[in-house]
Amino acid sequence: MNGASLYAAPKLPLKRTTCKPPRWTSHPRRRNFTRAVVRSLDSKGVHMNEPRRVAVALYSIASGAAGGAALATAGTASSRTILGLGLDPSNVVILSGVLGVAVAVGIGWTQSRGMAEAWRRGVICVLAAFGAGLLGIAAVGVDMFFPQMVVVAYLVGLLAVAVLAARRAGRARSSGAAGG
Repeated sequence: MNGASLYAAPKLPLKRTTCKPPRWTSHPRRRNFTRAVVRSLDSKGVHMNEPRRVAVALYSIASGAAGGAALATAGTASSRTILGLGLDPSNVVILSGVLGVAVAVGIGWTQSRGMAEAWRRGVICVLAAFGAGLLGIAAVGVDMFFPQMVVVAYLVGLLAVAVLAARRAGRARSSGAAGG
């Protein structure tokens, strides 16, 4: 018996796997080869390419942040009215800010439903909540330094951004067009 055969790994017959090798594409103006776009599946089992996934994520973050900040801005805008009635508006402003962050998380989660990975949707929700908090704090600053009509215009602008971003997220999720 040969001593090398005791320590050598057994030779297995080479089988052809069912997985296809990655496709390589050539761009006419480039000399090197680049790898084809790696695709992953969305929640419906449809391939979602990278630009489409990024578009859904960014529009979901924008719609969540603007929608949550709109609620916080509505509470901030009502603070002067509540103060005029002789009541303390601080609880209303704080409650509307907290509810605005919760609404941002909900909108971010529902608008990013085209993604299959839950951790990506969670990151979108966190970023939308952070954006809603920052925009809500900006609403307090606008309320302190500008007239009431500017706060109302800020609220209308936030609502317009929320609706537009939600529509664009739905369009990017349903069709292959990333930017409409």
